[in-house]
This record gives sequence, C-alpha cells and structure tokens, in this order.
Amino acid sequence: MLNKIIKTAEKSEKELTFEMNVINNYENTLEDVIISRLKKAGYKITPQRRIIVREMIEQAGYHFHAKSIYQCVKKKNPLIGTAT
Repeated sequence: MLNKIIKTAEKSEKELTFEMNVINNYENTLEDVIISRLKKAGYKITPQRRIIVREMIEQAGYHFHAKSIYQCVKKKNPLIGTAT
C-alpha cells in the first residue's frame, strides 16, 4: 500500500514539473511575441520594458491598472519611472 502511495506522489510530482515547464514555455513564448511586436512598433527594448512585460504576463487574467503594474515593477527595479 505504501509503495502505491509513493508511486502516486512521484507521478504527481512529475506531472506538476511537466505542467510548470509548459507554463514557463508559454510565458516565454508570450513574452517573445510581445517583445517582437514592441520592436516592430519601433520601441527600444530596455531591461525596464522587459520587467513591465513580464509583470503584465504574471498578472494576466486579473484586472490591473498602470498604477498597480508600476507599483509592482518599482519594487523589482527602482530605476523604472512612470514614463517607461
């Protein structure tokens, strides 16, 4: 019985790892698409803009405002200003 529980736990851990990899690949792909579109629109891709894009992806599915994004990214990089 214990072996069955251990195998189930290991399987769950493997499934969780797989799901996290899928999510990470999706986020990287989405980030790449957004960055590509910003480049095509003529924007310079700065480290600050990358942080903002990542934060927007992390908050996807939630209703957010520019102010809330700014507050989150300001904690990650104090050099980011409102103009960015």
